[in-house]
Amino acid sequence: MRTELYFIAELKLETALHIGTGKGGEPTDSPLRRTNNGRIMIPGRAIGGSLRTTATRIAPRLGHRACWALSEKSFDDLEKQFKRKYCGCIVCELFGELYPSEDEPDTDSSEDESSKKNLSKGGRASRLWISDAFAQVNEPQTSVRDGVGIDRVNGAAAHNVKFDYEVVPRNTVFELRLRLVDKDEGENEKQRQEHERAAANRAKLLRATLAEWKYGRGRLGSSAARGLGKFALNNLRVKETNIVGAAQLIGFLKEERRWNGASDETWLDDSTFENFEFAKAQDDVAAKSFVSIQLNVQLSESFLVNDPLVSALAGFDHAPLLEVNFPKAGAPVLSGSSLRGALRSRAEKIARTLSMLHWKTAKDFLEHCAACNPFVKAKDGELASCDARLTIPDENETPEDALCMACQLFGSPRRGSRLWIEDAEWKGEAPNQDSWHAQDFLAIDRFTGGGQEHAKFDAAPLTQAKFQTRLTLHNPKPWELGWLILVLRDLGEGEMTLGFGAAKGYGRATANGFEWTIGYITDDDFPNVATLAGEVKREGIYSIKTAPPSERAYPDAWTEAATEWVKKFNETVEKFQTGEHKDENWQLFEKDSFLGNDDMVKHYGMPRVTLMEDAA
Repeated sequence: MRTELYFIAELKLETALHIGTGKGGEPTDSPLRRTNNGRIMIPGRAIGGSLRTTATRIAPRLGHRACWALSEKSFDDLEKQFKRKYCGCIVCELFGELYPSEDEPDTDSSEDESSKKNLSKGGRASRLWISDAFAQVNEPQTSVRDGVGIDRVNGAAAHNVKFDYEVVPRNTVFELRLRLVDKDEGENEKQRQEHERAAANRAKLLRATLAEWKYGRGRLGSSAARGLGKFALNNLRVKETNIVGAAQLIGFLKEERRWNGASDETWLDDSTFENFEFAKAQDDVAAKSFVSIQLNVQLSESFLVNDPLVSALAGFDHAPLLEVNFPKAGAPVLSGSSLRGALRSRAEKIARTLSMLHWKTAKDFLEHCAACNPFVKAKDGELASCDARLTIPDENETPEDALCMACQLFGSPRRGSRLWIEDAEWKGEAPNQDSWHAQDFLAIDRFTGGGQEHAKFDAAPLTQAKFQTRLTLHNPKPWELGWLILVLRDLGEGEMTLGFGAAKGYGRATANGFEWTIGYITDDDFPNVATLAGEVKREGIYSIKTAPPSERAYPDAWTEAATEWVKKFNETVEKFQTGEHKDENWQLFEKDSFLGNDDMVKHYGMPRVTLMEDAA
């Protein structure tokens, strides 16, 4: 008998999606991936990669050995430690070997005692077959987004950090199809029982992984931390085929959509793991907890995030970013990348200001500054980036604590980010002609007092814009939560600007309606979670605690915990020292060109202390 499970569902995008080709061209630096006949698709390997990433983090909590992908050791060191050429964990059993060997395995690669003697070679292909996903409309309208890095010193666009990319708009629906083939294996009853037990564990892992998608915690494509790739998994169905004999096999093969003749399976009905005893998390890489913060962003002045395609169609030099550009304009969008850049910039200023409180000389500041400048690529530059200062080879895993605090929270080229900031959804009134206004700008010639030639441009900013967004931090540390509270407090009090033209009066923002949610697998995964007020429910492997909404950056009922998180942040800034890594893999900060002059106050808001040069 051959048993197969088919999973059929709809993937409905809740934010825009980008899966690029890796090759730039016209009209964008990064076009979407398409088939030879031009159809937009989500490659099966992109779907499988996202599923596998989630499964890899979940597996240790279900009591299985961690995949080699979570290890900071090199492949050669792992091979020597485990005395085999491949991983053989449950994730690799389900999705295929991470490091496949040319040798074939002697038996199933389960972790049962009777099979361990044959784990010296081999590996196997995936038991889960994943089809490419195609949009359910022939050719959804796409758009092009601009990306730009902001110079931390002058606040203008950073040099050579301008790019654009093509995206599929939200609400586009793709069809998801998976096939699980976990056939009977073994020559005797004992081996078949062992395989059945291993197959049940693999099915449980897949069920937990799909439950994460079911509850909206999956992401697809690139720039998930910058707002893209969120989706809803709708209308998920599971079909089971039991093929016995040639006649049934022939009938099955004749079906174009083979699951049509299969029976419905209640395989996913129990996805809450209500009474399951989870294993203790051994490190911060495995799934432990997350904090999600939903908030409303209100723009009190004119607001603009530029969309080059809308600008071209509307005839303005700068026009607002919209969800759909043609043939009908959709709602405006505050991109997750724009919001993320503003929050990171503010967080860096807070950290540098506190560093100045603790370290009063240029040398001390440079050795202890908690936030690098991510756009300085030379190791002897002004607050050089972590990527420039680290001497760890690129092929080796970079320990998170080797990075500055800003790169630990917001991400770096070496490690990515645990903080996801979603595209902000429009929550204002239905856009109309009154939602924006046209403005002309003209530079004045300093000698004649008239208009300067070739220095005229116009813009069409939004008015009274209102958005709703969500931040999600995975496996948060107390100091990271304290830092987010300080940044969101500044946003809530109107101390930040968003988008284009801050020097022109654009982008003054406030925030309200903060809703905090904590997801945790066991109480140990989020210390003192039991003392926090809020309703608790089950979603997949997580218990979800939601606090009452608050107009402040943190829940009123969590004031004591929030105060402790902010205290932890202050303590971490005070103790942070780049020199801890200098002997092994770290270059010290070099002298910053604007330290020691009045510009420091302007750039970093240094309070109460005077920066002095070393006597030497």
